Amino acid sequence: MQVVRLHFGSQEFVLPPDADVDGLRRRILEAAGGPAAFVDFETSAHTSVSLLITPSAAVRLETRELVSGGPDDGSAFTPYGSFDEHQLVFDEFEF
Repeated sequence: MQVVRLHFGSQEFVLPPDADVDGLRRRILEAAGGPAAFVDFETSAHTSVSLLITPSAAVRLETRELVSGGPDDGSAFTPYGSFDEHQLVFDEFEF
């Protein structure tokens, strides 16, 4: 399964699994090629978003393949792995 994120400035939007990413990419390119224009899309949280795209706007689409059948430790969603990998053992410290 793929997760697609759209980055615009400091904002990040997760697109739904059935999003037409190629169509969104075309609409962004069209908007960036002329005067400023809004590009509308839906997020995976069922939120409607409207971005004002200009020729100088930086938009990044990031696609990540989620591996199925691997350990369900949350590492597919967090860049630092599971919480269990980073637990502190307090017996090692003197208080």
